[in-house]
Amino acid sequence: MCGLTCTDRDDTNRCNLLIATDVAQEGLDMPKCNFVIRYNFVSNEIGSVQSKGRARAPNSECYLIVDRGSVNERREYENLEKEHLMHQALADISELPDSELHARIATERVCCLMSFD
Repeated sequence: MCGLTCTDRDDTNRCNLLIATDVAQEGLDMPKCNFVIRYNFVSNEIGSVQSKGRARAPNSECYLIVDRGSVNERREYENLEKEHLMHQALADISELPDSELHARIATERVCCLMSFD
């Protein structure tokens, strides 16, 4: 992994460039990052969300460069669909009254415990 700061002649515009392997998608906090480019690398839906999360600056952008019709393009679309379903599930859960949410959690705990027997 390497980092580079580049500036224009009058030093008014700056860009911070970080070149990294996929290790950057987890565990690194880059608060000033505003631009992420992933090149031909797609992991699972969690990795996709995490890599987009590296661009933490306001109005940041994240791009993926892959060949059209490639396995990586298909996997990224699958990841986007799973991410959408995750956000929908979280929205649905947040709409539940606390009493119903706690009852459902209790039911799931019992089901999980019974499945270990």
